[in-house]
Amino acid sequence: MPEADSIPPARPPAHRRASGPDRGGGHHLAGRHSPAAITTGDIAREVGVTQGALFKHFPSREAIWLAVMEWVTQHLLARLENAAKTPIGQATANPALDALAGVFAAHIEFVRECPGVPRLIFHDLQQPADSPLKRQLGLLLQRYRQLLTQLLQDAVKHGEVPANLDVAASPRCSSASSRAWPCNPS
Repeated sequence: MPEADSIPPARPPAHRRASGPDRGGGHHLAGRHSPAAITTGDIAREVGVTQGALFKHFPSREAIWLAVMEWVTQHLLARLENAAKTPIGQATANPALDALAGVFAAHIEFVRECPGVPRLIFHDLQQPADSPLKRQLGLLLQRYRQLLTQLLQDAVKHGEVPANLDVAASPRCSSASSRAWPCNPS
């Protein structure tokens, strides 16, 4: 396992330093290093604070990762829900499918901007024990499935997809296909 000093300190932009580990430092580090190898010292250096200052706001390393996942949940879902809305005055032939395409495009863009998020998610999913972080991830996935289910139900209702589409299974298949999160196609 690498020593804490083996992760080179990055000098993030001022807006990331000012915003804290839950809003940038944690998931940016996870984009470059395994979450298991990231120490609180690494996170503190990434966001430009001392380790002591970090612990004034977060009681533990796990609390930091939970705050990161809460930030991801809030921001990713907001983007996905916004992408699912058809802009006013822009009627399309397939509004539900267009909204679904918008959701997937927003998801991909979020991953491009925050490439450490998939690494953090998959790292936690591989841990055998239940944890607050894993429960937060479950909330994220549940809300994502609800959004996809609603869009697919709308697509069936408007005749955009076959009426016999298994709406309950489709979001699981979509989630499985988005397991390509770690890939960075740029």
